[in-house]
Order: sequence, then structure tokens, then C-alpha cells
Amino acid sequence: MKAITNNLVPVAVGLCLLAAAAINVRRFTETTEASKPAYDQPTVNDYSNSPGDRPKLSTIYTVVGITDGDSLTAVAGGKEEKIRLCGVDAPERQQPLGSEATERLRTLVEGKAIAVTETDRDRYGRLVAEVFIPGEPEVFIQEELLKSGSVYVYPQYVGNCPNGDGMKVAEAIGQEQKAGVWSGSYERPWVYRNAN
Repeated sequence: MKAITNNLVPVAVGLCLLAAAAINVRRFTETTEASKPAYDQPTVNDYSNSPGDRPKLSTIYTVVGITDGDSLTAVAGGKEEKIRLCGVDAPERQQPLGSEATERLRTLVEGKAIAVTETDRDRYGRLVAEVFIPGEPEVFIQEELLKSGSVYVYPQYVGNCPNGDGMKVAEAIGQEQKAGVWSGSYERPWVYRNAN
């Protein structure tokens, strides 16, 4: 058993290094005005193949509410916005660990300034985005939720996220540690919603 445990340590360290390399979360933000887009150092993922497209910029918001484990409400420039985290899906409130996922997101972001990089709008009109807490080091919210086992990678939508590959690595870390949703055999939220 000791040999197996000793062999898992290098694997876990390797996965952490892969996560750090795969997730390009460095954003250089100006936090002087909440309503202004923050300066963002463009990366390869920030450009589409269409000429004339501009790099995606982050906007600084202040979190004013948590809806559930993958959705929140935030304000920038006096405008309230409902934000759905790109590429992840939390257990529903009625499911096991649904309340824990909501509390984990609350602990990470409630009342804090966040950098929001929009990727889309969903059918409910919510802003779909990658979310970061600015600072040194910067915190990528989806990565934190995945590593703690609070959410799953949402296979249908993770490909729309600039840091989707890194999110898959973060999920693998949570899985390896049997954290949260990986501590038992739980129904995926998208399966639960389809059945109910």
C-alpha cells in the first residue's frame, strides 16, 4: 500500500503542473473603474480566424449574489448581470452536494471583485463567462471549483471556453483526490435535469 501511495504523489504533482501550464489565467487588470474593461494580455485563444476580430477583454464586476454552484449575480457600472460559469455544471440544489457547491462558490467570490471574460449568452440571457479573482496570484474560479469536486466539466460546452483544456486537467485532479462529486457515485446534473 505504501508503494502505491508513494507512486501517486508524483502523479498528483504532475497533474498540478499540467494544470498550471494548460490554464492561461494571467490577466493584467486595471481595477480603477468597475465599468471599464480591464487590460488583458491577448493569448492565442483570444483570436478567432476572422480578420479584424479583437482580443477578448475582461470586465471587472462586484459579486452581489450566488444563485447556485455555477451561477452568480454581479454588478459593473450600475448594471446587474446574471453570470453562468463557462464549461462547468454544478449539482442542482435538490441533488446531493448541490448546497455544498453553492456554498463553495459563495466562499470564493461573494462580495469580491471578479474579472469576467464573456464567451457567450445562454438561452436565459445570462452572460456565459470564465471568471477570475484578480491579484497575485490570480484565481481561476472554474479551476478551483473543479479541483475541489464542487462541479463537473460540462462536456457539451467546455469546448467554448478559452481555458477548456485546463479545466479538464483541473477536473482530473479533483477526481484523483476523490473530492466532492468524486467521493461517491452521483448522478450528473445534466442527466438529473433531463429526467426531471
